[in-house]
Amino acid sequence: MVPKTQTAVTVPANRHVYVQYKVTNNTAITRTLTMVPIANVVQKVDESGACTAPFTLASGESCNLTLYIEGSSLTSNYYGGPVVCKTQTNTNTPDPFLCSQPEETAVLSINTVHAVPPTTHKLYVSNWTGNSISMCYLNAGNPEYCAVSGLSTSFANPEALAISGDMLFIANIGGGMSSCLMDPVTGDLSNCQIATNTQDAEQIFAPDGIAIAGSTAYISNSGPEQFHQGITVCTVSGAFLTNCNFIQANAAFSVPSDLAIVDGTVYVTNFNSQELQTTWCSVADPLCTTGNGTGVISGTGSLLNKPEGLIFATINATTYAYFTNEGNNKVVICTVNGPTSFSN
Repeated sequence: MVPKTQTAVTVPANRHVYVQYKVTNNTAITRTLTMVPIANVVQKVDESGACTAPFTLASGESCNLTLYIEGSSLTSNYYGGPVVCKTQTNTNTPDPFLCSQPEETAVLSINTVHAVPPTTHKLYVSNWTGNSISMCYLNAGNPEYCAVSGLSTSFANPEALAISGDMLFIANIGGGMSSCLMDPVTGDLSNCQIATNTQDAEQIFAPDGIAIAGSTAYISNSGPEQFHQGITVCTVSGAFLTNCNFIQANAAFSVPSDLAIVDGTVYVTNFNSQELQTTWCSVADPLCTTGNGTGVISGTGSLLNKPEGLIFATINATTYAYFTNEGNNKVVICTVNGPTSFSN
C-alpha cells in the first residue's frame, strides 16, 4: 500500500481533506479485500479506478483507496492504518488474520483542530504526480493549513490552474481539461469533472497553460507534435469549456508551456527553446496565425532556461513578469516595458 497524497493531515472543523493510497495485490492469486472501517472517515468508491467495498484484485492489479475526511465529523485525533484485510466469505467483513497496512512512515495520521477563519486569499497548487489539487490559506503571504482538497480521475498530471467565478479550471498535460467547484467561504473543492465534451476535447493537445479573460479561456498546447503546438480558445460556460478552436500557429512555438494574459496581450513560454523563449500574441489574434501582432519578446537575454511558469504582477504602477526556469531551478523577474519588450 503506497501513499499518493500526504498521509499526516491537520483537518480544521470547517475543512475537508482527501488522503489516497494505491493498493496492489502482490500475491500470486486473486484476492477480495475489505478496508477495516475508520470512525468518521469515508471510503470513496464512486470514481473509475477506486477500491470499492469490498474490492477484488487479480495478481498484480491495483486500485486507489480514497479516504474523505470531513472536519466537522471528527471527534478526536486518529493514528493508524488504513488496514486492508481479506474479505470473509459471505459476510463482506475483514478477516483479522490476513491483513496489510502502509509502512510506518505512511500510516494515516489525522490531527483535528477547531474551525479556522477562512482567509481572503487562498493558494491552489496542482500536484503533478499525485493527480490532485491542494489548497492553502494565505496569512500575511504565508501558506497555512495546506491539504489535498480535490481528487478526481479527470486529473491527468494537472499543470496550470485558472479561476472563473466560483470555478477552478485545470489544464492536464497528460490530456484534457477539468473543473472543480470552489466553496465560496472555505475555498474547498468539490464536483471535480471533465470540463469539455468529446468534440471540444479534440481541439486541445497536452494542455500546459490556461488563462481566462472574461468569458474566454486561452489554453497553450504543448503537442508534442509540432502541428499540435499553439493556442486553443474556448468559451467559459459555467463548469465547462465550449466552442473550443485550435488552429496550427504560424508563430514559432517550441513546446508551449505556461500562458498568461495582461493588458490585452497573450504571452506563452516556450519550454524547448532558448532563442524563442517567450512568444506574445494579441488577444485580437490569440491563435497567432499571422505575422501581424505576433512575435518574440525582446529583453530577456539569456536569463530564461526552459521557462515553465509565468505570472504577472503590478507593484507601485510597474508591471513585472515572473518566470520559473526548470532548466536551472531559478526564478527570473523582468520589468515589462511594453507589450513586446521586457528588461531585467
